[in-house]
Amino acid sequence: MTDFILPAILLVLLIISAVMAFMRRNKYTQATEKMKSELKTGDKIKTYAGLYGEIVEIKTANDGSKYAIIKSGEGELVSYYSIDLEAIYGYDFKDDIDEDTDSNEANQASSNNQAVETETKKLDSTTQVNVEIKEEESEKEDEPKNKTRKSKKS
Repeated sequence: MTDFILPAILLVLLIISAVMAFMRRNKYTQATEKMKSELKTGDKIKTYAGLYGEIVEIKTANDGSKYAIIKSGEGELVSYYSIDLEAIYGYDFKDDIDEDTDSNEANQASSNNQAVETETKKLDSTTQVNVEIKEEESEKEDEPKNKTRKSKKS
């Protein structure tokens, strides 16, 4: 009787984990289908390939599949891509980068890099000093050994 308890518990746990995985996958599929059905012109999206852009138009192909034309880039560097709706990962919730904020962050980053370089130089000079001290210590240790050896030989 007790021989069947452990396998029964393991079987129940296996069934529960399979059901939970199925439910999780089903929930994810429903959410992505809902997102893709709600896509419209002007939505900012990102793709599985890493492209970010804005939907310009949504069209239906001859075989019934839907695809979107997205615009990516700004100013003179604008590109248009035609992608299947299945290639869309989700909405792009990134904020546009302000030039003022970007230049302030760049200035802070460069000052941080200068501080790191200064610390590195300090560490390098300290390391050199430590190496020189160790070399002097090893020379001092070698001298008595040589003297004791000479005294033993003579």
